[in-house]
Amino acid sequence: MLQSNYTRLHDKKDRIITACIKEFATRGYDKCSTSLIAEKAGVSKALIFHYFGNKQKLYWAVVNHAIVYYIKEIEKNVKLIPGDIIHNLRETAFLKSRINYQYPLMTEFIMKCFKEERRIAGKRFIEENYEYAKKMYESVYGNINLNMFLKGLNIKMAIKVVSNTFDGYGYNYVYSQGESETPYNWKKSPLI
Repeated sequence: MLQSNYTRLHDKKDRIITACIKEFATRGYDKCSTSLIAEKAGVSKALIFHYFGNKQKLYWAVVNHAIVYYIKEIEKNVKLIPGDIIHNLRETAFLKSRINYQYPLMTEFIMKCFKEERRIAGKRFIEENYEYAKKMYESVYGNINLNMFLKGLNIKMAIKVVSNTFDGYGYNYVYSQGESETPYNWKKSPLI
């Protein structure tokens, strides 16, 4: 009985977060009301305030949920090789593309929250997510083997070009193949 009640409560929180991602992604923070979120989640507005306190705290919880999910997916599914920037960029680009394809509203929400973050979540958003971002950045870009680049080459620019190329190729490949493809199938592509 206790387990059943816990499961129902957890399910309600999940429905609230899912509804928030959709509504904040499509409407933005200012045009989204807690009444609408409650309606879409199939819960009372009072329950939202019970769990989260106010709209800003709700938004912050959803931002945190989305970013943590995204980063955990990368950590779980990408096998980074220290110093191998090409491999690391390729792996993260393809996984980002798959996540963006499978969860377009979450991706749109994350992109919007970076535009709105200073106004809504403020300094706390930047400070708390800085460590996640720093960890991912160091995993991908840390300990680069500079011998793989030609002498005199603008390494920052070269990395940016390679990164953008893999991002573009990843998006094109994922969207042309459809959702049924897995990262393992992607690696069998003759272009990789």
